[in-house]
Amino acid sequence: MAEKGQLMKKLVNIMKEVKHVPKRGYNEFHKYNYVTEADVVERVREELVKNNVLLIPSVEDYSVREIETRTGKAQIATVKINFSFIDADTGEGSFITMIGEGMDTGDKAIYKAITGAQKYVLMKTFLIPTGDDPELEELPQKPQPQSKKVTVEQLLERIKAVEVNDEKYPGKNLVEIYDTNKEYVAFLAQNADKPEVRKAAQYLLKLKGDINEMSF
Repeated sequence: MAEKGQLMKKLVNIMKEVKHVPKRGYNEFHKYNYVTEADVVERVREELVKNNVLLIPSVEDYSVREIETRTGKAQIATVKINFSFIDADTGEGSFITMIGEGMDTGDKAIYKAITGAQKYVLMKTFLIPTGDDPELEELPQKPQPQSKKVTVEQLLERIKAVEVNDEKYPGKNLVEIYDTNKEYVAFLAQNADKPEVRKAAQYLLKLKGDINEMSF
């Protein structure tokens, strides 16, 4: 008879191995490296296979609502998914529930929601840092000059320089998108895949809230 608890030991082993996911992304806005979603998925899958552990998603519930934007209609999908980790050697299983949300002007909202849920269940289960990486705080830091205040115009230029690469607004920066669809920028501030886009969108929304100047 197989010993109980083998699955938990395997998940701990996987957590030990994925801590060194290569930082292949680069944040142009804040000038730091971070772990990309693609690298996280690839690395976790590799360790799941090594340990004979399956990850099987099962949608428990979902909803789709339609909203009006300045450019037309869009759909926001919310999914509730149970992700089951199953030990292929013993049959032992354990599941984690995760919520995902996605927005799209076509028919991809629910698929974006599923992708988001899967992305975060891997990050949170194995405690993989992304975006603001705590490891950066351990690196030797050069003395920094006193922060200087910048004008709204200077901040807007920095925000414009952030690469959005949004399929809904190809070739447009965040300021141009805001002028067309403020609600969509608010969505990006919470849900954009790239952390630099989320940060830039948040700065832009603050600036448009009558904050005259900021320092960073």
